[in-house]
Amino acid sequence: SDAERDPAQRIPRLFRLAELLEERLGETKEAVERVEEILAIEPGYAPALRELKKLLSKAGRFEDLVAVYEKEVALADLLEKKKMHLSQNRTKTKKMINS
Repeated sequence: SDAERDPAQRIPRLFRLAELLEERLGETKEAVERVEEILAIEPGYAPALRELKKLLSKAGRFEDLVAVYEKEVALADLLEKKKMHLSQNRTKTKKMINS
């Protein structure tokens, strides 16, 4: 259905499912898989990144945890580059308008 494919509806459902799997059933592995599904849809979704770090730490999956931190650093670098590019374009546009 459209609701199942719509990220705006899928992400909260997957997040809630991950919470239930972990908190109620103790299914950390399954919870990690749901959170990873969220990040496949929205790689920079902060609540999912936080949850994934918590789950991986709890499961003792420290190599995977390091990979998540590395991904966060890469996302932050990309965001910073985009902000800088946007700022440069804004400055160029202002100069064009004022000349």
